[in-house]
Amino acid sequence: MRDWKEEHLGLLEYLSLQVGCMYLSDLPQLKYRFCIQHALRGLSPECFGLKEWNDAAAYITRQDCSFKTAEQAWQFLLDSTSLEYKAI
Repeated sequence: MRDWKEEHLGLLEYLSLQVGCMYLSDLPQLKYRFCIQHALRGLSPECFGLKEWNDAAAYITRQDCSFKTAEQAWQFLLDSTSLEYKAI
């Protein structure tokens, strides 16, 4: 798996590019959920630091959340971008 830290690209910027958002502020929109989930499945939690994962989880879901591990934040984002997820 590629280490995106080497590219000096933040997680939100990476996801925005992967899903084709014209603006970073478009990323939380519901229409991008499936694409975000697909992009997340191609990443390992170790690709970005905990702060990046926490920031992305809070920004994308628009929820006040903070996790103790990158794995927890990654899983939360996967779950929250699921088509069955109803909490946004």
